[in-house]
Amino acid sequence: MPAKRSRFGVKNHGLKTAFTIGDDIHVLSDGQRIVQTLYKNGRDKPPYPGASAHPTNDQRAPAAGCRVIVPYRGDDLESTQGEAIQLETVGAAEIETLFRSACVSIPRQFAGIVSPENAPQYEIVLRHWIHGEIQYLFSCTRPRKTARRMEIFRRRCAVSGTFSPLPEALREQAFRRLVLLKGTLKERVAHHFRRGTRFFVEVVTGNRKFPIHGNAKLHT
Repeated sequence: MPAKRSRFGVKNHGLKTAFTIGDDIHVLSDGQRIVQTLYKNGRDKPPYPGASAHPTNDQRAPAAGCRVIVPYRGDDLESTQGEAIQLETVGAAEIETLFRSACVSIPRQFAGIVSPENAPQYEIVLRHWIHGEIQYLFSCTRPRKTARRMEIFRRRCAVSGTFSPLPEALREQAFRRLVLLKGTLKERVAHHFRRGTRFFVEVVTGNRKFPIHGNAKLHT
């Protein structure tokens, strides 16, 4: 498979990992919905992956941002084409393990998604039918120059919700150096790291976690 141009990521290691727990992935945004499914030809046919040809209107879709809904798999699945993949029914214990693991790992996994140019603020909300809700609010400050083509800014992940115990908040400092885009880098560097004719190399230092004390309150 050819390398991605001006993008980053690994095929089947993003949204499609949700197929490990469900047969359909509903992506809702801007009042519309698209569906990725393992049963393109219908539930009465062997599994075959596919996706909506066009988005459809959905009142559950937020006007801004994105909501992902994955109904849990109720029957074992075994692929009859391609790789011999078996995906088992998902139970409450597996979902709870995934939920607790995600609660702890999200601050560090997603901290790098916020940047002064592209996304100075980003929010992730997880909900569990028993344990409640957790909200992660990522934000960053404006960059401040420290030397020629060098700058520094701070990131923060505030955590609130009804889940207990709440994971720790996160704060870190990011240092950047701007480097000239030339040669094959013009096609290979992702847009997220570009600024005009240059791209930046980022180093995070002084990572610190700050525990949250008392009862947290959801942002509204």
